[in-house]
Amino acid sequence: MSEEDLLVLLQKAKQGDTLAFEKVYTHLFLPVYRYILKRVQNKTIAEDLTQTVFLKVYTSKTPFENKNTSPLAYFF
Repeated sequence: MSEEDLLVLLQKAKQGDTLAFEKVYTHLFLPVYRYILKRVQNKTIAEDLTQTVFLKVYTSKTPFENKNTSPLAYFF
């Protein structure tokens, strides 16, 4: 998936499109999980923290703004 596609999906997800969020989740779960796992060195904790990240993104009222950065940066 290109960064442009991801950006469009994130913007739709922030507008309440649950299918778009599901696609974002499916695409980004593994990179976010791996990043967290590398830091905490515990699979269970990494899974919980990854879910927390996605929950915060989903419930955040702050719109995603493209500031010439990767959409993945929004999750970090």
